[in-house]
Amino acid sequence: MQTKAFTIIQNKGLLTKIISETVLFNPYNKKSVKIKALWDTGATCSVISNTIAENILLRKICYAEMRHANGIERVPVFIAGIKLPNKVVIPELTVLSCNPIHEFDLIIGMDIIAKGDFAITGKNGNTKFSFRMPSIADIDFVKKC
Repeated sequence: MQTKAFTIIQNKGLLTKIISETVLFNPYNKKSVKIKALWDTGATCSVISNTIAENILLRKICYAEMRHANGIERVPVFIAGIKLPNKVVIPELTVLSCNPIHEFDLIIGMDIIAKGDFAITGKNGNTKFSFRMPSIADIDFVKKC
């Protein structure tokens, strides 16, 4: 697989959350929608809103327990496709579903983040977020040359 990357630069100070535009699609009927996605290293798996699942007619495959800040909830599980800003397509990914999620419709969790190289910097008080997939090198700020 060819490595593809993207960078989001915020020159207006430090960000409190990393959000990117992403395309979510139904791998079976090819219906798709452009949505905002939150990159969340604290999420074990990716989560979509129920509204988006209904809009693109995703197939429910089962239910799972989702643990979050408000406790444990039984939620539907779907298969969805995701196209990241770097044009990497994940054709089939198991995603959990929940009620609408504030200003975004997808939480990108560690099930995606761990497949690539993820970096956030705060030089000069501005946030820069960069992601490439697949992973091609260790990023280690302590390692000596």
